[in-house]
Amino acid sequence: MNKFPFLPLLLAAGGLLPAAQLVNPAFETEQGWEKWRDGKQTERRLSEHGRNNSRCAFISAPAGEKGAYLQRIKNPQPGDYTLTCWYRTSLGKQCARLEVTGKRDGKAVFSRSAALPGSQDWNTGSLAFQLPAGITELIVTLFVADGKAWFDDLALQAAPPAASPVELPLEGIWKFHPDDLAGAAAPEFDDSGWDNIKVPALWEKEGYPELEGFAWYRRRIELPPALRGRNLVLIASGISKADETFFDGVKIGSTGQFSPKFKGDTFGMRRYLIPARLTGGAAHTIAVRVHDGASRQSGGIWIAPVRLRPAEVREFRRVTLDTGKTANLFAPGEPVTLKLSADDLSGARLDRPELRGTVRRYDRTVAAEFRLKLPQPAGHAEAVETLPPLPEGFYTLETELTSSDGLTARHGFTFGVLPEQPEPAEPRFGLAGHLNRLDDDELVRTLAVARRIGIGTFRTGFLWKDAEPEPGRWNWSRFDRTVKALRDSGMELTATLAGTPDWASTDPLGRRGLPRKAGRMPQFDRWQEYARRIAQRYAGNGISWELWNEPNLKSYWKPAPESHQYFQLQQAGYRGVKAGDPNATVLTAGFSPFRFVEPDATAELFLDDLYEYAGQEKVFDRIAYHPYPVMRKAITNASLEQQFTEMMRRLRAVRDRRGDRSGFRLTELGAPNLPRTVDERRQAEILTLLLTLCAADPGIEQVHWYNFQNDGDNPDYAEHNFGLVHHDLSPKPALFAFRHLLRMLSRADYQERIEENGIVFHRFTAGGAPLLVAWSDTPTNWTLPPGVAAVTGVTGEPLHPADGRLTIGTAPVYLQFTKGN
Repeated sequence: MNKFPFLPLLLAAGGLLPAAQLVNPAFETEQGWEKWRDGKQTERRLSEHGRNNSRCAFISAPAGEKGAYLQRIKNPQPGDYTLTCWYRTSLGKQCARLEVTGKRDGKAVFSRSAALPGSQDWNTGSLAFQLPAGITELIVTLFVADGKAWFDDLALQAAPPAASPVELPLEGIWKFHPDDLAGAAAPEFDDSGWDNIKVPALWEKEGYPELEGFAWYRRRIELPPALRGRNLVLIASGISKADETFFDGVKIGSTGQFSPKFKGDTFGMRRYLIPARLTGGAAHTIAVRVHDGASRQSGGIWIAPVRLRPAEVREFRRVTLDTGKTANLFAPGEPVTLKLSADDLSGARLDRPELRGTVRRYDRTVAAEFRLKLPQPAGHAEAVETLPPLPEGFYTLETELTSSDGLTARHGFTFGVLPEQPEPAEPRFGLAGHLNRLDDDELVRTLAVARRIGIGTFRTGFLWKDAEPEPGRWNWSRFDRTVKALRDSGMELTATLAGTPDWASTDPLGRRGLPRKAGRMPQFDRWQEYARRIAQRYAGNGISWELWNEPNLKSYWKPAPESHQYFQLQQAGYRGVKAGDPNATVLTAGFSPFRFVEPDATAELFLDDLYEYAGQEKVFDRIAYHPYPVMRKAITNASLEQQFTEMMRRLRAVRDRRGDRSGFRLTELGAPNLPRTVDERRQAEILTLLLTLCAADPGIEQVHWYNFQNDGDNPDYAEHNFGLVHHDLSPKPALFAFRHLLRMLSRADYQERIEENGIVFHRFTAGGAPLLVAWSDTPTNWTLPPGVAAVTGVTGEPLHPADGRLTIGTAPVYLQFTKGN
């Protein structure tokens, strides 16, 4: 049986170089393979327990012995290769590795290897290497020492020659009309009288500072031959704020919605599919209808890149998952029902479609696999897979959609298993998010998930311009809804007051600063009255009031940060809140720690000046702070801890020098996952580390992790990637990391920090028993002391130390002890 029916196709297409072809990679026989061993008890034979109940290779090497299967390939071509295999090991022990050795005239001159993590379930392993020129023999080896391993379905694949990217840049000059206009999407429309405008750019900066509402962009293009007759994707990294986009008069996509209920997405990544039936020939027309929100907001196609490129298979062969569950969260003991839909968005029909799925646990081991035959032929197909109940935890679903045309579309999804009614958490740990932006259904779902993971407090913005858009015309409905929803959910609220309406600004005509941006300073008497009214309206709800957001950044204080102006705002706001609700807790603005952004307006300077200007007058009850670490690729735990503790030390030093003992409220703290910094798994690790440091600092009364939900789907924009959940509410590992941290630390008492052999331990006491949180920047084997009752990882996954030893690395681990230890 050929387990790799695609192998001849790859060979024919040049996907595998014939000179580097493996013989019998599926181990139906031992043909092409040699046996090697170092020890008399080592076994190397075929097994009937392969992945699909077929044959596979089996190697058993007792303690102190080694064994291998190897294959020799003569005169391989140089280049980049990847050796992949399926494997499993007895008892999940790490004992296997892949090796490649290159010989030149009988002498070994090149060698690479990759250890395969222990796994009791079938797992995938790989070894990527660059084979130099002049190698006369390549030896591929499956190696086992001190254990047992099974190998199946190998593949040795050479990277195809690098091809020049085929895409059409669309930056440059477009035609522009500053108003709405019927028929402007049609390719034959005469735009010769329109203005020229640069793309990408905001139209305010291109000669239209007063434009509000609709505008049209048009561009005539000539597709290069390589793009004609293909499925294409139009990429626009940011359009402010809502758009409809047309290709030769056919609508290919839209983001947001126009009146009567406007909704936009300034930073959202537009990826609009243009089906192949529209891309024949050379000459075409792109037209974009844009609306800026008509609320003194900037507008236009404004973020690069803007381009056309060939569509990837997954962009026109779409698979979607519907679990029927909020945030894709199942309850323990509940069957996991996965409703999967497959669509060809290009209009083609799927012939003999098949959908394969692999469910993986957080540790990447396989929890379930399935294979679904879909109705055919069809452009749309649906199927349901019901899995037995899964243990509590975070899961990924990997799907492969195939059809008779040989195309494969790969998609990934996330889901999880969590109890529906957790124990209430202490309000020391909370979330920050944009609750007042949500519609009623979105708010209900958001708070349901927050309660499910044990959140006790939420911080969100209460923007003045939403409550009083015109002088004396009050609309409290959205704020009333949010306050009630949080109260009904048993959560505390920290409300951030900001968002000056135009009429109440010190610059109402926009002649100073930037009128269309957030952060213009209010008239302080009007600001004080707003603070009084809102505090009085919601008195008795236990709300903490944060007065403004990051006033030491130009983004939130126009035209530039100034500490005395901020003092005036804080003073007026404090007086107003206390007049409306004398029992309310009033915070300072949440200061930003970034010295390199505004070197003359640091958090330390603003807090020190606040004390100086206030003198003996009390203008705050607590200090709000946003000690975000500066993120970078491969950031170490030591760097994160050093940054956080230093930021807290600097601000605490100002407070202490002034003889104050006000507590700290971290109203924002977070870490986005971005291609240029960290992935979602590392985000979960960083969350655990930073919140552990917060729990270890008795001066930090409360911390709000920013953000609950990704604000959009642009993978390169930080604001769209801070969330515990994706934009569609599907979970990220960070959601489960937060839940597990609350279980471990919300009621724990901090004892001390210990560092031993490069491992950092933070020791707590929880329920009368010791609890350690440990991490290291270098994987280190550590012997467990007596009394360890349980060891769990970042998301709560059980860890199973081998022979009383645990490898501790960058991912924090929790060690719970029995009482008396």
